[in-house]
Amino acid sequence: MIYLETSRLQLRDWKETDLEPFSQLNADEKVMRYFPKTLSFEETNMFYKSIISEFKEYGFGLYAVEVKENKEFIGFIGFHRATFEADFTPCIENGWRLKKEAWGKRICN
Repeated sequence: MIYLETSRLQLRDWKETDLEPFSQLNADEKVMRYFPKTLSFEETNMFYKSIISEFKEYGFGLYAVEVKENKEFIGFIGFHRATFEADFTPCIENGWRLKKEAWGKRICN
């Protein structure tokens, strides 16, 4: 299902075929620069499953982002229940992660 659409992008449900490019995204050192570490395929698979579970349990989450023109998966955008230990958690955070080739582009025309 498509949840949000611009002239260039679609925010949609996740597909199993997203797992491989999602794993490449999470293994990219530039993309993950401000995170504690890059993620392995196994860690990405666990994250993918938690995203799917969060949608089922709460009705919102991190949406897969796809370029309309070529149907390319470029990352995720959405809301995520942050449960890690911090002064401000638990909370709902804005989440996004895009492949570096998508950086600096306009969302819509």
